[in-house]
Amino acid sequence: MSLSVTAGGRSGERVVSNPAGLNVATGATATAQFAPGTSVTLSVASGRDAIWGGACSSGGAKTRTCTLTLNANSSVTANVQ
Repeated sequence: MSLSVTAGGRSGERVVSNPAGLNVATGATATAQFAPGTSVTLSVASGRDAIWGGACSSGGAKTRTCTLTLNANSSVTANVQ
């Protein structure tokens, strides 16, 4: 399954995934492949909060991480605060 992440907001930050595979700078989009059913946690490398949207929505709230289970190709946006 593919997971696409678009990072925006504060410049100079990076959004990373656990398990590893995604490392995307603000202003960019990256895609990685994970096995079906994988639980992926996204976070800002510096520890800043983000507002998450798409397949891993934080409902407009600022949170440090966002976790989703990949059962289909998915996309996520991160607005780094």
